[in-house]
Amino acid sequence: MVNENSTNSNFTKKQKEHPNLRARVLPHSIEAEQAVLGCILIDENAPLHILNELKPDDFYSPTHRTAFAAMVEVALKDKPIDIVTVITELEAMGQTEDAGGLTYLNSLPHLYPSAANFASYTATVKKNAVLRRLIESAGKIADRAFTGDNNDDSIQFAEAEIYALAEKFDKKKLVHASEPLGRFMDELERFHLDPSLKRGIPMPFKRLDKMLNGFQKSDLFIVAARPSEGKTSLAMNFITKAMFDGNRRTPAGKPDPYKCAVFSLEMSGEQLLKRLQCSIAKVGMEKVNAAHDLTAAEWKKLHTAKSQINKAHLYIDDSSLTTPIEILSKCRRLKREKGLDLVMVDYLQLE
Repeated sequence: MVNENSTNSNFTKKQKEHPNLRARVLPHSIEAEQAVLGCILIDENAPLHILNELKPDDFYSPTHRTAFAAMVEVALKDKPIDIVTVITELEAMGQTEDAGGLTYLNSLPHLYPSAANFASYTATVKKNAVLRRLIESAGKIADRAFTGDNNDDSIQFAEAEIYALAEKFDKKKLVHASEPLGRFMDELERFHLDPSLKRGIPMPFKRLDKMLNGFQKSDLFIVAARPSEGKTSLAMNFITKAMFDGNRRTPAGKPDPYKCAVFSLEMSGEQLLKRLQCSIAKVGMEKVNAAHDLTAAEWKKLHTAKSQINKAHLYIDDSSLTTPIEILSKCRRLKREKGLDLVMVDYLQLE
């Protein structure tokens, strides 16, 4: 049986012995960068792929960065990219020497006789660019930690840095219409056989719920109205309906209640939950505000509502100075730890 701790220890030891780590050399491949530039100059089809995948900042060498930027400019002018047009563009920009000079630029097309492997060279350049940016982000995170984090937001800062990097390099490519259409038809057939699959998070208003089929994944709804028109109450009705709905089941058939999060930037958590409790108990707010007027029956209703809320999967954040990035970070953490289906932010203009 392989000892996992021993395996991890050997891997860590090999990492520490890596020459790039010992010398603190950022990941790069001059040869791959040269190959990419050479392929662009000798194959008219290569730029169609490469210019879509890479940006000047993805090159480690400042010389290659300048040369590639000139190639991008040539392409934007709808001219063929070859040694003549690139040198002409560099001369117009006054950056010929920054790109290595005429001798170096003329040598690029001859370093690699074939452009057949341009996709592999491009992937190598892009991978190294990702690793360098990851190192840069890790350095920022370390700097924030070393300074003592006066704002107590180091975790949110770290998550934001890493997620921003992941999103930046998560690019979708053009696909033929048949692919998404095929996926849609497959889903349509499944929904036809089992209509419950299409069902989203239920809404408390029947006509609206039927029209939209509930809240679907990735939906964004904005409730807009003048001040004091009941926007918060309406949104909390959506949350209440979702968190008390008992129709969803796990694959094993067990109840799987919806998990909801509310970010209240204007109202405190106590105020928000007081409204929610009164709504569930059907006890007037004015009577709760004047607690001595409550009857025994109303007290019982309030305690029953409290018990229902305690059992529900409802999470409240009333941090008034929170930011969109912090909200995103908290939602991702909640999704990972507890699960999350519906989010309400009250209200966006306060962010």
